[in-house]
Amino acid sequence: MQVRAWLLRGLLLVAVHTASVQEALFAQGSVEGRVVDAETGRPVVGALVYLDPSQGRGLTDAAGRFSVPAQDTDTLIRVEALGYAPLARGISPRGAPGELLLQVTPAPLAVEGLDVFAQRFRERFEMRRAASQGVVFVFGPEDMKELGARNGFELFWKVVRTARPCPGRSWEFCLARGSRDRPILVCIDERRAWGGVNELLVYEPGDLYAVEVYDRGGQIRAYTQWWVANRMARRLLPPVAGEC
Repeated sequence: MQVRAWLLRGLLLVAVHTASVQEALFAQGSVEGRVVDAETGRPVVGALVYLDPSQGRGLTDAAGRFSVPAQDTDTLIRVEALGYAPLARGISPRGAPGELLLQVTPAPLAVEGLDVFAQRFRERFEMRRAASQGVVFVFGPEDMKELGARNGFELFWKVVRTARPCPGRSWEFCLARGSRDRPILVCIDERRAWGGVNELLVYEPGDLYAVEVYDRGGQIRAYTQWWVANRMARRLLPPVAGEC
């Protein structure tokens, strides 16, 4: 009887320890895990993982790992990835401890949907360009290579030949418009480049999806491959009007 009592006491201690570990996972304010292909077991990169009701969201890395903010409560975790059927799974702080392994099933129809979305993505860019006054010049990675531009800054110099350092602000570039020098606005991934034209130095042709030149060089809009891939993965169209 004493042996039995000792075993029961040991099992109870293990259960209490396990529960404390499970609660700690949520107490740290995040849920972590991996998303893998249900057929091959390979990590799924760029999958959108979020909690419902909305508590946080994140994208999986090259190893399929994710970490999303969470509260110490029962909830539903969802996964969306290009080429895979959506996944929804209930999780609880009282569930098994350790990282979550979420398996998603390939869905060819999701790939076809991506083709349709990619077309809408391009059309949104075209609509924005058409709505602007004047001609908009667009340069892709191959155009940059043909022009011999090793980065976005060299592309700028080859295309906007009338630019010059702004008087009294040599770190900025201006265009002469009448009797005034107007600073050139540079936007990268829908944010203002506070480094101005100089910030384009760090982007090589392979880093850029497209560079748009508005108003004869008065405004430069650059979009990185990462930004476009991120928007595509999350099914987000470019804004109708520029946010920069």
